[in-house]
Amino acid sequence: MTLHHATDPKFSADIVGKTFVEAVGYSSQADRVLANSSHTLEGNAVRALELCGINIVPVGPLHLNISTGSDPDDPNQVIPWLDKQESRSVLYIAFGTIAPVPAAQFEQIALALESTKNIAFLLVVRPQQLELVPKEFGATARYALKSGGALEHVNGGTVYRGLLTDWAPQVAVLGHRAVGGFLTHCGWNSILESVTVGVPVMSMPRMADQCLTRKILDEEWGISVRLGNAITDVVSKADLEAAIQELMFKRRDELGKKASDLGELARQGMEEGGSSRSGIDSLVKDLELWK
Repeated sequence: MTLHHATDPKFSADIVGKTFVEAVGYSSQADRVLANSSHTLEGNAVRALELCGINIVPVGPLHLNISTGSDPDDPNQVIPWLDKQESRSVLYIAFGTIAPVPAAQFEQIALALESTKNIAFLLVVRPQQLELVPKEFGATARYALKSGGALEHVNGGTVYRGLLTDWAPQVAVLGHRAVGGFLTHCGWNSILESVTVGVPVMSMPRMADQCLTRKILDEEWGISVRLGNAITDVVSKADLEAAIQELMFKRRDELGKKASDLGELARQGMEEGGSSRSGIDSLVKDLELWK
């Protein structure tokens, strides 16, 4: 089964579920199961799996091992645009590379961003969804696309407060001082990348484990503003506007503090002597013995 199958609405959900259940069943037979997580983030889940006979070894967040200080892969000049923005003033919006945002939902997001005048925003749009961008949106966002280059549009002498792009270096974006919030599909990698730099989120899951991840964000970590109650919900412009104000202004300090504290714990786990670092070191040592 491929990721394409997993996201095809015509593909049986029963087959997908059975495949994952079988994979989990086999995990108890493994010498160890490496997980891109940490004891500090998911200690309860780690202990529960251990009680099931699974030797789960958290070794993450793995992206912390990747240097992004001078990432040359920024063809759309996203980082230079962020450099011009005020601290914690930008809402970053990205929904991953697998499950597309329905047209009706994308329209509501665009309308909410257009009407929310007191924030800047960075919106990542897949090339195949560019046709969904309302024409009126051109008066709000500068377009920076790999296909057409980065064009600096000016309206009355003022640079537009938004940037619309078809790709962004996400780790570098989330770690930038200008980013104050993240509207996300709750993909696990995206959440780790956000948490480790202390950026709170607006949660809008699209499929699979993303709903459970949102539950963790809401109920255990307390670093998110929830959008909608089900994957099929279309969150309205009004609800999006309210959530943006809550994340970026009303609860900014509260949510930001919780995210920062959690991020500090996650980063400590990857340092020398930390739980995740110890898991990696143990694996390397055993691999050397098996040579």
